[in-house]
Parts: sequence; structure tokens; C-alpha cells
Amino acid sequence: MVTRCLSIIVLILLISPLGEASSWEYFESWQGYLARYRTECFAPFAKLRQKSVRKLGKRTFRLEGTRLVEIKPRKRKVTRIGVISAPKDSTRMTRDNILRFTERFKQEGADWLVVNGDLAYDSSALPDTLEILATSGLPVLVSIGNGESVAPFNDALLAVMEKHSNVYNANFIRRIDGAGLSFVVMPGYYDEHYIHPADGCHYRPEQVKELNELAKSKQGKPVVLISHGPPEYASPEGLDVIHNGTNVGDTALSELISNNGVAFGIFGHILESGGRGVGGDGTSVAPKSRVKKLYVNVGSSSAIPWRMRDGSMNRGMAMLVTIDRHGASYEVFNAESMWMAGPTEVSR
Repeated sequence: MVTRCLSIIVLILLISPLGEASSWEYFESWQGYLARYRTECFAPFAKLRQKSVRKLGKRTFRLEGTRLVEIKPRKRKVTRIGVISAPKDSTRMTRDNILRFTERFKQEGADWLVVNGDLAYDSSALPDTLEILATSGLPVLVSIGNGESVAPFNDALLAVMEKHSNVYNANFIRRIDGAGLSFVVMPGYYDEHYIHPADGCHYRPEQVKELNELAKSKQGKPVVLISHGPPEYASPEGLDVIHNGTNVGDTALSELISNNGVAFGIFGHILESGGRGVGGDGTSVAPKSRVKKLYVNVGSSSAIPWRMRDGSMNRGMAMLVTIDRHGASYEVFNAESMWMAGPTEVSR
């Protein structure tokens, strides 16, 4: 009888939500969780005993620790995700770019705003950048890249989260379950040679493997992987191609996508390959073309010029990713084309 009871207990643990392992930790509150791990890039997966309910317009979210869950989401045939990547600096023109992009996202009916790293190399600039993102009013998911220091990044986000109910630190919140889809987040960057600060966020292959626990599709919802850098490709059309034609993406991310059937991905970092999308076979997908699987490199929103692979100069770009039951498509917004509209509140 005892043996049978033990077997049942083990079975229950194995089939529990998200397949939670014994490595999960419990904390009384979100503040306690962050206080314990504020200087670390990878906190253990955790559950909060005091779950925080955050209302945003007609939408309600429950912050459970590692998971953020939208409560009773309205049925949504289409999900639109505005994406900003690598602002890097806090110049007036870059802040102006960010504001223009967020305004455009709202005009397009975006449901989420994703910011996947390199917000500001200067930690003192983080609060201003986060404030612009927060005032968009959209649910904002923010994760770290290869250019920020971990503790100042987490501290700045905690301060903004306490002021704005729509901003979420995706260094800690690693799975977000919304209407029609789920996000899974891999913060930081895999190549330690490109982690700029001494206390930056460098992840290892074993930390990517831990995401297998979160990356499985639930209830038929597609999964969107968010990371700062792209997975590894094997062709000149990859999202990870640098100026000399080399593919420099992360093999571990490629394996995560393959092993879990992750249909969509949002990446950045390789700025010269930005503003592009590829399908499941790694070949280029044109903007506004719908495909069953889509992975994008957003490019940089910074106004400081960056030479692209085709020789053109980028002075800020962002992306709108649209996902429905038939697949996904993307649209690129270029800052220069928006400058003609006149000054924004930031630049006045």
C-alpha cells in the first residue's frame, strides 16, 4: 500500500503543470524573489505564495513568479506584437525613435510590446528608456541583452514595475501565457566574449536546456521564443550572418526550437542582419508574407547609424509581428520615414 501511494505521488509530480521539477523555489512575494537574486542573471524557476494580480485596462494578469498568466483573456483571432531591440544609447533622437515606434504600435492595435535587450549601455539611462516604454500603456516584456549590468537592470525594472502595472521583468518571468499564444524568454547572450560589462548576462547551453521545461506548447497555443541573439543558421540567409558572411548564432537555441517545435522566434543583436525574417527552413521571408513558422531579427532602434549587410545605413528600426491560427507575418518600421511626420514630445 505504501509503495502504491509513493508511486501515485511520483506520478502526480511528473504530470504537474509545466512538469515542475524539485529545483523550483517558493517565495512569499515578487519583491522577495528579486531581492534574493537581483545580482544574478538566472534565478531559479519560482512560484510566489503571494500572487500579484495586475490590471491593465480590460485585461488582468496574475504574476506567479516564473510565469505570468493572463486571466480569462478574451478570445483573440490575431495577436500583434510590437518589438523594439537594442536602443543602446539614450540620445534624444534614439528616445524619439522609441516613442514614435510605440505610438505606431498602438495605431496598429498591438497587444504586446517586447523589448529584447541592450536597452542602454549606461545604467543611468535605463530609467528614462523604461519610462518611455511604460507610458505606451501596452503590456511590456523586457529582457536583458549583452550590454547591460545585471543588478542595475533588475533594480531599474523593479522601480518601474512598482510604478507601472504594465511592465514586466522577463529576466525572472520566463513564460507568459496570453490569449492565443505563449512567450518563453532566454535572457542574455551565449558568447562571453561579447558580454560588455563584467557583471553582464552570459548564459550557457545547460541554462538553455532548462527552458525545455517551459517551452512546450500547452492547450494548442503556439510558443514564441524571445532572446537577444539569434539561433545558429547554416546559410547566407540566416538571421545570424555578420558582415564577413559568417553565421554566428547559438546552437543551443537552435536545438531548443527544434526539440520543442517552437514555431515563432523574436531575436536581435546581429544588427547588420536586422529587419528580416526567415521561415522554418531558414530561407528569407518577405515582409507581410504569412508563413507557418517565422523567426525575425528586429534590428536596432538606435538613431546612431549602423551599416546593414546590403550597404545601406540604418538609423533606427522596429518590427510588428502578427500571429494568427494560419501562421505569422512581420512588418518593418524605419525611423527615418517617420521623422518627416514632425517632432514628438521627447524632442520638443
